[in-house]
Amino acid sequence: MLAPIVLSHSIHAQLSILVRLLRGSNSDKILEFLEQELARANLVGDDELDPRVAAVGRCVLNLEDVANIRKVGTLVLPGDEHRVAGGLSLIEPEGASLLGLSEGQSMAFWSESNVVCKVTLEAIV
Repeated sequence: MLAPIVLSHSIHAQLSILVRLLRGSNSDKILEFLEQELARANLVGDDELDPRVAAVGRCVLNLEDVANIRKVGTLVLPGDEHRVAGGLSLIEPEGASLLGLSEGQSMAFWSESNVVCKVTLEAIV
């Protein structure tokens, strides 16, 4: 069973447009995943998003299970990953998997090397 995810209305709208614009690119697999996540997300007002939910602009501490590595990164829109120290793009498997998770939740994803990984959101920092 998939962990429930929560997104703000504004980021949902931005990402919905972004997915449509990027269709046909090399990252179609991750765009399909992101599109599925957008379709199942619980939406809330921008000012109602719980501070313990992974969202664009928030710095996250996560545990990636395959290598058992803790990572810190800030979730960003594509193209901003180089503008923000530790930027983690939402069209990268790990970033897309973290989006909308609450602290303590996990999500599986396919890595670029076609290995199933699981990422757990440990904290918003």
